[in-house]
Amino acid sequence: MKNSFFRAARRGVLLIGVAAFLGAVPLGQLVARADERMFTYSQDAEVEAVGKWEFEQWITHRRGKSGQSYSAWDFREEIEYGLVKNLKTALYLNFGQQDVSSPAGDSSQFKFRGISGELKYRILDPEKKPFGLAVYFEPTFSGNDVELEEKIIFQKEMGKW
Repeated sequence: MKNSFFRAARRGVLLIGVAAFLGAVPLGQLVARADERMFTYSQDAEVEAVGKWEFEQWITHRRGKSGQSYSAWDFREEIEYGLVKNLKTALYLNFGQQDVSSPAGDSSQFKFRGISGELKYRILDPEKKPFGLAVYFEPTFSGNDVELEEKIIFQKEMGKW
């Protein structure tokens, strides 16, 4: 199990690295920066400025199930672009690594889990209005599965934390 896990992990890291590099090269800006996003599992009404790019990586770990050893990693590589004023678009590549060890046997797999797109339109700017308001749409395509996530986003600036 350990050898197959490390082979799969190396393959996964290599694939993610290649995808990240290929995604960043056309941008012409190989500059890293961090922003002040305080709550990473929440959405805000902010959008990229027109013509600006951003690359983000999302990594989520899940583990433990009754009666077995379970570990799963979800990887999302995202490229965002400010399309026009108040409209951001993004493209995600979704990958996953899953390792299970149970009395029935061991399994380990790394796989591509599809492509997601994103459109976020900011209706009210929280820096200029009393609150921010945006609408969000994210279609995901994975083999025969199609999913659509939609949100109405409210944002209120509460001062410095």
